[in-house]
Amino acid sequence: MRTRVLPIVFACLLAGCAVADRQRPASRVGEKVAACMHAAGQSAEWVAVEVPAARGALANKLAAATLSLGGSNTVDALVGLLGRTNRPPVAVFGENDELASATLVTALRRLPAGARQSTQAVCFVGDERYMEALRIAAQDTGTPLVLVTHDRIQAGGRKP
Repeated sequence: MRTRVLPIVFACLLAGCAVADRQRPASRVGEKVAACMHAAGQSAEWVAVEVPAARGALANKLAAATLSLGGSNTVDALVGLLGRTNRPPVAVFGENDELASATLVTALRRLPAGARQSTQAVCFVGDERYMEALRIAAQDTGTPLVLVTHDRIQAGGRKP
């Protein structure tokens, strides 16, 4: 009996961690796009892409880890947007930096090889620890990338 109950209890605990409700901070889309505009030195109209996050940390980690293996509406939309040669500058961010960066990296890797790319910037707003993978993916595709950390947003777009 004990061996049957233990796996069920463990599964319930994992499910609870994945869907645990928590207070979500208000999104500061305007501040993030303004920081991108300032960092890129471009005052054109930007497209803001906010990558949706799950409610639980475990679910976000699993989604980020498996993103390159399966389909994602957000990745597909980003590929379509970034693949346009006449696209505006794009700011990408999300409530969960790991998931947002994994989404952008996956989208950059799925861009058609050898296709003509836009010269407009793609800006990622997030934690510095995700920047290197983004730099490599952008460099491989020839996509101009601007990286903005959360510290720069708090400092009004300037480097602290």
